[in-house]
Amino acid sequence: MVGKGQKRLILGAILLFCALPLSAQSASGQTDSLVRLLNARSIEQVETDGRMARKAISPTFLHNGTYLICDTALWRVDEKLINCFGNVQLMQGESVLTSETLDYLIDQDLAQFRGGVVELRNKQDNILRTRILDYNTKDSLAVFREGAAMMSEDGQIIESDDGTYSNALSVFTFMGDVNMFTDSVFIRTTLLDYDSDAARADFREEIDFWKDGNMLSAGGGWYERDAELFFFRDAVHGLGSTQESWSDSLFYYRNTNDLRMLGNIQIQDQSRKVAAMGDRLHYVDSLSRVVLEERASAAIWDGEGSHPDTTYLGATRFIYHTQKMCDIPEEEIRVSGARLEEMLGDPVSEYRRRAAQQAAEAASQARLEDPVLQAQSAARRLQSDSPQPDMALPALPDSTLLDAERLLPADSLAVRDTVPPPPDTTKVGFLLATGDIRIFRKDMQVRCDSLRYSDLDSIARLYKDPIVWNEVRRQYTSDSLFVLIRGNKMERANLMSNAFIHTEEPGGYFDQIKSTDVIAYFSDSTSLRRFDALGGVTSLLYLEENDVIATANKTESKMMMATFDDKGNVEHVYNFDSPKSDAYPVVQLPAADQKLKGFNWQPELRPKDKFDVTAMVVRDSERETYEARPQAEFRQTEIYFPGHMKKVYGALEEARAKRNRPQAPSDSLPVADPTVGSLQDSLAVGDSLAAVSDSLAVVSDSLEVIAGDAVTPPADTTTYMSDRELKRALRIARRDARWAELDARDAAKEAAKAARKEARKARRAARVAAAEARQAEIDAAKLQKYIERYQKQKERHEGRKQKPEPAGERPSRTETGRELPTLVEPE
Repeated sequence: MVGKGQKRLILGAILLFCALPLSAQSASGQTDSLVRLLNARSIEQVETDGRMARKAISPTFLHNGTYLICDTALWRVDEKLINCFGNVQLMQGESVLTSETLDYLIDQDLAQFRGGVVELRNKQDNILRTRILDYNTKDSLAVFREGAAMMSEDGQIIESDDGTYSNALSVFTFMGDVNMFTDSVFIRTTLLDYDSDAARADFREEIDFWKDGNMLSAGGGWYERDAELFFFRDAVHGLGSTQESWSDSLFYYRNTNDLRMLGNIQIQDQSRKVAAMGDRLHYVDSLSRVVLEERASAAIWDGEGSHPDTTYLGATRFIYHTQKMCDIPEEEIRVSGARLEEMLGDPVSEYRRRAAQQAAEAASQARLEDPVLQAQSAARRLQSDSPQPDMALPALPDSTLLDAERLLPADSLAVRDTVPPPPDTTKVGFLLATGDIRIFRKDMQVRCDSLRYSDLDSIARLYKDPIVWNEVRRQYTSDSLFVLIRGNKMERANLMSNAFIHTEEPGGYFDQIKSTDVIAYFSDSTSLRRFDALGGVTSLLYLEENDVIATANKTESKMMMATFDDKGNVEHVYNFDSPKSDAYPVVQLPAADQKLKGFNWQPELRPKDKFDVTAMVVRDSERETYEARPQAEFRQTEIYFPGHMKKVYGALEEARAKRNRPQAPSDSLPVADPTVGSLQDSLAVGDSLAAVSDSLAVVSDSLEVIAGDAVTPPADTTTYMSDRELKRALRIARRDARWAELDARDAAKEAAKAARKEARKARRAARVAAAEARQAEIDAAKLQKYIERYQKQKERHEGRKQKPEPAGERPSRTETGRELPTLVEPE
């Protein structure tokens, strides 16, 4: 028990102790240099290590606007040191540091936390845990070393070897081995600033991050959580399962899953052997649309052989988007189907097939009319009609069984399934390339103004004066060009309207073919193997004699077919339907007749090499280098927040399994699951790059390497006749054509005669109708005059009736039987 005198002594000492700092404060006016003991349960003078110290129980100190609270404190006045023990709290502003021990160096304004775990919680409820931390109360700066981990209120993790925290700015700086987890993304770097107020992370040095197996690396960048926006700069590199990308900078909008890439963009897909390049790319996830512009180009290479051939495609802009099959209008699907059906047509082969069929029918009819064959056939029929001893009548069906089957009741359970089939969610791609389209391949070059492609029909449509050069010396032109892609190769091309084929020959001559349409068929190596000219064909071909062009052959026909050998030389030329051919010596052919109307040879427009398409170079893959980089590991988090990352990995794996789980067929409408994606599995920079790569792969498909996911047309099963059969079939076809022409001529004459007769009848009826109309007008005029005259007479008569008689006069009237007497007035 403490006596009353001792209690008074302690109370006096406390008052004296509190009064000394207050007087010093009044004298100097410097508040930051003073330490004040605001309260304590008790205080006493003790000796420690040969020196006197003040021991305070449950004290509260104030220095530099910072509160120090603990269970027990030893204030070493001479050493200007406060040792705090038990439930230590350091509070400055809205930030709180807690630990079990603290040494506060008053002269240095420094709070040193050592040994046990120290926790820093700021006003945004970000919790940093470490074992070694120094806090400067004057600068409001915390410095931590040898490992720390920070977790935000919603589970974001940042850990590092060393770092700082500025309480005045609410900014964490993490240094060394920095690992971060945010919104299902794992990040590794060496220097990171995190602004708690702005919820912004600045990556100040090289970073790598991963999501769902996709990786992205950059020289730096930032992330704003409130805006859900990532930015990466300096040698941005993306890596997917088969895709690889490069750019100068990249924006990723996490809330919309949109992507924007800028500067020296290149996206490769090794599985499809395609690369897309440009300076500006925008991917809109809600529309599944990619826009590539500013030096936009694509490269497609053939991996076969030791020297793969590469096709380059350039345009002002590429626009690609996908739609679910169930969302595409039925009319668009119908039009695409009709376009594909027309594209697969083979008019020349159909003409030859009909000719062969007619020849076969004529031969069959001739055999039927042959008397010898008729006698042999009759004998065989008589022999087959005579009864055979072993031949028995077939057994009749058991009527009882039939009746029993009819009497069976219908299966009431076999009710037609009325549940509608699930919608077709297959993604269909659409590509639009606009502005100065250029295509270069060693054996083929193309130029046009715009290009469209659709997975619905696998047809690339080139518009506005397309020009195709094949093996340099051949040029194809038309109003539009359709190209069918099948089996990752260009199978055929249709030159639509005003087709013209130029082939340059030695000596400045040009073989020329002009027609309404042209269909070109290509071999597996994209070499021309055949073409058909349709609709009013005119050809001018120059023929060699002794390696010198000597003759010009001009032919006019309805159809023409030419086949080529493996070297691109013409093998055979066939003209159909009454061809007209004339040959002229070249020396006698006037210069004006050496070119057909519409001749337009334009070699200056042909892309000479890939640099006429794009200046960009296809990069070498850096996959091995980036895959060798160590991934993010959270050792400090496991120490200071044990079990947290295990829960994160488990939740991500569960969400991934749920996404990949195949949906079982159901007989009812699907029910949306509101729990999907509960772990904020929304950042998809890697996924977006994969989507962009998938989108831009179709740029290559538009020329000749369309992915095989589109509708595949049936294989070509046409069977060709031999030359002898073809000649015979053509003779029969020409004869039938002449007969048909005569019949049509007679029918036309009869129709014209009937038309003239009907015209005469019509003219006669018109004349009668006109005469009747004129007579009706005359009668109407007469009637009108009569009516007017009658009205006038009636008006005069009515006027006389209303006129008054003079007074004293007798009205004149006639008396029957005598004349009225004449009155004579007296003189």
